[in-house]
Amino acid sequence: MITERKNHFFHGALYITLSALCFAAVGSMAKYSSNFACTETIVFFRNATALLMVVPVLLYKRVPLKTKSFKLHLLRSLFGLTAMYCYFYSIHKLQLAEAVLFSYSSPLYLPIISLIWLKERIHFASAAAIIIGFFGVFIILNPTVSGFNAVSLIAISAGFMAAMAMVTVRNMSISEPVLRTVFYFAFFSTLVSLFPFLLSGSSVANLKQLSALMSTGFFALCGQMFMTRGYSEAPSALVAPFQYFTVIFATAIGWILWKESLGSLKIAGIAIVCFAGIVSSLAKKPKVKGQKPETPQN
Repeated sequence: MITERKNHFFHGALYITLSALCFAAVGSMAKYSSNFACTETIVFFRNATALLMVVPVLLYKRVPLKTKSFKLHLLRSLFGLTAMYCYFYSIHKLQLAEAVLFSYSSPLYLPIISLIWLKERIHFASAAAIIIGFFGVFIILNPTVSGFNAVSLIAISAGFMAAMAMVTVRNMSISEPVLRTVFYFAFFSTLVSLFPFLLSGSSVANLKQLSALMSTGFFALCGQMFMTRGYSEAPSALVAPFQYFTVIFATAIGWILWKESLGSLKIAGIAIVCFAGIVSSLAKKPKVKGQKPETPQN
């Protein structure tokens, strides 16, 4: 029995770590693509690729599309797509590790949003983590006399919007299967992002550029699948901290590919935010009657 539990933990940790690597790859390919494509183009291809990958799985598993949570799917898509635009825009302007870290600050907002929207009580550990986490964000922002970096605030908005999307998913997780939720997000996001892409007048010059753009959607969906598998293999309390390997991988990739280096102050801020995010993620959450086990949604 002990060996079986260890194996489950190892498998869960491995899958979450693989998902972290995939999500770091999403940011890396988006940053690379920003050299020849605008944000509107990157967002469209990320969603269109995910949609092309989800539809065959949906048909194979015969998941019905009929839903009683249509408005919530629209709301989730609005929040998620806004987060995506903010994230990919900030990746082009900021160091990769910074942009990824700000997007991973969403656990700091979750307890506050859940309190207002779902009336979930904030536990002491969550409250302490929020205060500590925002202190870390403040350190990374390193405000000057003239104020904050506007691009950094856009990156922080990505984390907030991602948190709003997560709470929306939690709100409809009782009745909605994961595949249906993923499909509607990919469908609405592709449909909406098509118009900014067409209006931007952008074009893809060659197969290399197309591959780079489509890889953002490929790695995003792979990351989501690995994460779902990881949380099914072991309790979230054991494997959730491994999702912050994304920040470590992004830091390493940024240093190798773009010679990005972080000062000691920013490294300290990143460590504080990661610690606070882990504490906030693992803090005891009240159970909702009839609610299915939560599966993180990217």
